[in-house]
Amino acid sequence: MIKFCIEPFDVLFFGGGKPFNIGSVVQSIEFPFPHTFAGAISSIFQDLPGINENKILKNVYGPFLIKGETLYFPFPASIVKSKNNNTFHCLSILDENKQILVKSNYTNKIYEPKINESCLFYKGPDEVENFNGFLSLKGLEKWLENEDIDSSYVAHYSEIFEKEGRIGIKIDNQTNTVKDDDALYRIVFSRLKNGWKFVFFVEFDFDNKNNSNIKRRFEDENELVEYLRKVGVIKLGGEMRTASFNVELENFKDYFEQKIELKKDNIYRILFLTYFTLDENSSFDYLSCENNNNFDIIAVASRGLCNLAINSKALQLTNFTKRTKRALKPGSVFYVKPKQDCIIDVVTFFNKPKNFIGSNLGIIAKEGGN
Repeated sequence: MIKFCIEPFDVLFFGGGKPFNIGSVVQSIEFPFPHTFAGAISSIFQDLPGINENKILKNVYGPFLIKGETLYFPFPASIVKSKNNNTFHCLSILDENKQILVKSNYTNKIYEPKINESCLFYKGPDEVENFNGFLSLKGLEKWLENEDIDSSYVAHYSEIFEKEGRIGIKIDNQTNTVKDDDALYRIVFSRLKNGWKFVFFVEFDFDNKNNSNIKRRFEDENELVEYLRKVGVIKLGGEMRTASFNVELENFKDYFEQKIELKKDNIYRILFLTYFTLDENSSFDYLSCENNNNFDIIAVASRGLCNLAINSKALQLTNFTKRTKRALKPGSVFYVKPKQDCIIDVVTFFNKPKNFIGSNLGIIAKEGGN
């Protein structure tokens, strides 16, 4: 596996699948999609003969963030922040044996969740709110071990990104002149602040399961790393902005324990480090992962839905509806029960989507936490 540390030279724009109209304001999404970075890296190989650049990537992990030597990941949606101070609190899952949310003296109606569903709540004296930010590797390790975290392990979104608005003009490609009288539009870009970089881990198809034929050009990952160091730059985002990168051999999964043993009917938490795609009905009933291990979903904490967008000639996509998919934002936390005793990877893909490489990457925590 190869680790890419990517540093943009300028502002970046990452589209979110919404239609764009001249005269409107369009804003970059909060955090880029995995397949955006995967496409940028694949394009490095498009001019190499004999290699199928569309199938060269086996798996990707990220994007995440790095400052200095510290990795940062999407902040778990199951943790809320006190409005009065910098303390953080975990949401609790409602006791299955007491699943009554409202009981009023003025009505005989109460909400009793189904057996296979529950909800999350905070019980305490503080007024709380969602926290839009990122959690350091050490903070994530504490979350996985069901330990409390504090402000020393977190970075707010505003500490990492800043917005920058610019005016654009729609140009007619044939005449190289302004296309219409009202062809102005405004774009709000994102810019990484000083010291911050994207980090992205790539597993290349050296076993040729995707028929990429990468070994026609590179004998192994070491030779590939030497080639990538000579390249050093990629085009990233909707505006194809230039970014530099450094590479080294490093396996993302080595940051965590390799395996975890799960017991049937115990409740576990899964933190999704990338976007989690939904089916056509924007619903989800269960999770599945390696070796057909399945999980019932008990509760979900998330900061909302968005559109995943992809535009790839390699996929021969012609219908716009087939290029978008509803997804939960990174940092979503699923509370699940395994349907059978099993041993799985701590870091793995759940309900792995076909075309959206890198989405649905989850990390599973030990039982007993919130």
